[in-house]
Amino acid sequence: MPPAETDVPRSEARPSPPKALICGTFAYDTIMVYSGRFREHLRPEAAHVLDLSFPYEQIRTDFGGCGANVSYHLRQLGMSALPLATVGTDFEPYALWLDQQLIPRRYIQVIEDEITARGYIMTDLEDSQLTAFHSGASAWAHNNSVAEALAAEAEAASVDAGSPSGLGSPGGSAEHRVEVGNYGGFAEYEEPEIARILPDPHKGVSGEHGPATVGMITPDAAQAMVAHAADFATFEVPFLFDPGQQIGSLTPGELTQVIEQSTWLALNEYEAELVSSRTGLTRMEVAAKVEALIVTRGRQGSTIWARDKELTIEAVASEAVVDPTGAGDAYRAGLLFGIMRGYDWSLTGRIASLMGAMATEHFGAQGLYVDPEAFQQRFDAAFL
Repeated sequence: MPPAETDVPRSEARPSPPKALICGTFAYDTIMVYSGRFREHLRPEAAHVLDLSFPYEQIRTDFGGCGANVSYHLRQLGMSALPLATVGTDFEPYALWLDQQLIPRRYIQVIEDEITARGYIMTDLEDSQLTAFHSGASAWAHNNSVAEALAAEAEAASVDAGSPSGLGSPGGSAEHRVEVGNYGGFAEYEEPEIARILPDPHKGVSGEHGPATVGMITPDAAQAMVAHAADFATFEVPFLFDPGQQIGSLTPGELTQVIEQSTWLALNEYEAELVSSRTGLTRMEVAAKVEALIVTRGRQGSTIWARDKELTIEAVASEAVVDPTGAGDAYRAGLLFGIMRGYDWSLTGRIASLMGAMATEHFGAQGLYVDPEAFQQRFDAAFL
């Protein structure tokens, strides 16, 4: 049965999409691809004397960092991404890259006498990864204020609109506010005539001149994640929380607190188990604390829990797996995109699934270029 007219997403339903303030690291990634399988070399009985060496046939240094990767992919989807991060004095090559991608740098702070974070990522044929990370300047991210950024964006938006300052109204004007309650639907989209999924690239970047009224916290220093979550909560700005590999850096109390302040929570299966073990909360208890809990399972797809409902999102097969680095960030950018566009979770999850698959088809965490028409064709082929 075709969906009701009110269930079909229409890009014109939200003429001024919100701008996303994305907190997280910027890093230079050194990516190495091993043509074998890590698991074939692991011996649990000899873990106490672990000594492994892998020959790498491909190696290169690229732009990375979770906050940067999400910002890049959200920008590829035609939305306005505003990253907030701390970087080192070696940031100039990255800054030039951001300028080319039309990603603003006004909330990226350079920390003197520090280097930009470094990631050393080793990948095998099964997409398993081993990562070493040096935080560098990102250790100072807690000094970069989300509250000041939100206030500045609200002020700029009010000046552009010729109206009084909206600083006294958390989250900006009603015209731009994200209506959190709109994201509980689970319609199945079976009609081929769905409205254009991505914005028209010829109309510029969606939400570029509005206030920052939706946020995201990606893996970062613990002190920064706690501080940024508190600022988003104070300003009543809904945000997506993705603690990732930094779950262990938060105390159980801090982790629970940030989850309770979050609007949406994104984890992979391992991270979901880790959250439960550290907080003492079951999967369903965690889901009850947020508007939606999204758990990814790689090639097994993902599951979204929202409003006591459970939705399974099928994985999209990659045309050719080149490098899985950044695929999770691309998936999360798809989630944020759907939230910003007002799409329901069925469509949002499928967009995210496709983004994750497409990201694996390119080397590096920021190697994916999204063509709107090609994206629509891939989406139709995968889900309709």
